[in-house]
Amino acid sequence: MIKINPTILLKGLWWEGYALDLHTVESKFEGFDLNEREKYNTTRTPLGELLYRYKYKHDLSVKDEIVAVAANYITSIWRLNPKINLVIPVPPYTEIAGFQPVHDLAVNIGQKIKVPVGTEVISKFKQLNDMPSVHNYEARTGILKGAFAVKTAETQGKNILVFDDLYRSGATMIAVTNALREQGKANKVYVLALTKTRVKT
Repeated sequence: MIKINPTILLKGLWWEGYALDLHTVESKFEGFDLNEREKYNTTRTPLGELLYRYKYKHDLSVKDEIVAVAANYITSIWRLNPKINLVIPVPPYTEIAGFQPVHDLAVNIGQKIKVPVGTEVISKFKQLNDMPSVHNYEARTGILKGAFAVKTAETQGKNILVFDDLYRSGATMIAVTNALREQGKANKVYVLALTKTRVKT
């Protein structure tokens, strides 16, 4: 199993939250390509590299390793199980037919730790297609305000683990947590991200 750095505390509206590692070690600017786009030489952490291969290269061979690392952290290091009743993946900004990496990983992690996964417990009130290109925290928070609806019957009184692959500014996690607490009447909300960006944006 790959080595991770599970000491990254995530602060927010949730009861407790962590990222398993940083996403990148460094990223050096190398100039521009023929289309005048910026080029970077990026070095990722071991988990960051696996996530990059899975999410952007659709390399399914690394999925089991990612799931094993996350499940081991939840059960053996964080010892969150059996404190949680439900795992909920963060809804995707855009719908990609046939491949939803966060949902897919959450389902497999839930199976590994023997906790139900609610992939349809949270839905979007509005489209969030522009979110990946917005990096300012305040702007992201504004876009996400009132963006999510919760099936309260499935979350009321429960301890929930919200799962995402990459933690950037925290705006999405905060919006989802707020929806689970206010609409969903959840008891406690925990959050887990596989990786975190080096700089809050």
